[in-house]
Amino acid sequence: VKNKILLYLVILVLGLGAPFLFPAFKLQISILWILIILSLTWDVQGGQMGYNTFGNILFFGIGMYLCSSVQIGLFFPLAEWTASGGEKTFVHTPTQFFQGFFVGLILAGIVPALVAAFIGYGILGLRGHYFAICTLGLGIAAGE
Repeated sequence: VKNKILLYLVILVLGLGAPFLFPAFKLQISILWILIILSLTWDVQGGQMGYNTFGNILFFGIGMYLCSSVQIGLFFPLAEWTASGGEKTFVHTPTQFFQGFFVGLILAGIVPALVAAFIGYGILGLRGHYFAICTLGLGIAAGE
């Protein structure tokens, strides 16, 4: 058990330190961590709880969109950014970047959890294929 915990700690330290060791691969490393988090949600829900869910991406997308919107909206006109489809770039100072990021990160954890609690109240009563179809519909609706 101690060896397993030590192994997990080493992997975590290497994973968090990798962007500093390999700065040219920051984007790839961040995408890797995103995919790790998504696979863990699938493992918990599908593997351990037995719910085959396809709607995880809805809550993930809400959090990502909220974080980026807050990060931009705290310091720049959000309507101007959304009207251009995100193509217009705004230059943040490092202080603005981290303030917006941390506020957005906190909200990106709270708001999707509240949405999940609200939606889950009705959906978690479904079983089997009905649950899978309903969550698939959520994922498709989120893309629209």
